[in-house]
Amino acid sequence: MAKVSVIVFREMLEISIFIGIISVATRSIINSRNYIILGIVIGSIISILVALIFAKISLMFDGLGAEFFSLAIIFIAIAMVAYTIVRVMNYNNELKQRFSDLQNGIQVGIKSKLAISLMVAATVVREGVEIVLFLGGIIATDKMVCITNYLIGGMMGGISAVLIGYGLYNGLIIIAPKYLFKVSLGVLIFIAAAMSSDAAAIMTSSGIIAGCSEVLWDSSWLVLDDSFFGRFLKVLIGYTATPNTLQVIFYISTLLVLYMLHYCCSMDNLNQFQKKWKK
Repeated sequence: MAKVSVIVFREMLEISIFIGIISVATRSIINSRNYIILGIVIGSIISILVALIFAKISLMFDGLGAEFFSLAIIFIAIAMVAYTIVRVMNYNNELKQRFSDLQNGIQVGIKSKLAISLMVAATVVREGVEIVLFLGGIIATDKMVCITNYLIGGMMGGISAVLIGYGLYNGLIIIAPKYLFKVSLGVLIFIAAAMSSDAAAIMTSSGIIAGCSEVLWDSSWLVLDDSFFGRFLKVLIGYTATPNTLQVIFYISTLLVLYMLHYCCSMDNLNQFQKKWKK
């Protein structure tokens, strides 16, 4: 039971933190929570289906099918984060223009809402497949299977992770409104950079990219990757105790690209608002 609880908690923690950040960043959008829930449901269903055929996927692309699948999921999530940054900055601009009635929600198109669902679904699939595979492996190798213990352990781990994500969400929304967008989008940028670093790690460990696999430093003496704090930092800022060269390159590049995207959108929205205010 303890093993199941730890596995579910570890994977669910990443999902919960990510969804908490997304919920904060899109909370001003009408019905955004419904589309976040839709993404969770879709991601959960896909996770189970993928886990069932994972053996066949692994055999594709000369045995690198699992790696390419993981990379596809990661890059989809990063693309959706970039899209969300652009859209949320536009929503923030609309909020400023409605300064006379800040309680009004923002009505946006179906495509933008579905992008939120896709981003959440991609994150759930990425971690959900691992949960299903790990649990399936434990059940298959445990001769004294007790379904009740597995269910209790899974629920304990899942609930604990959800509570941490909920606490993060509540912690962020008490931030002054003028900093809310900046903080939530800033965290999203770091999460996307963390995903990019994970993609680089997959590429180097699987041999897809042969070079740039040298370890640049080892900070495991300070924070272990598998510790609670290490897992928390990994989700938020992409912490890795022993990053290789490609991971650092991908991480910094993603940070710069998304920050410039955020900056350009901010300047564009500010200029538009100033022009309308002068009128």
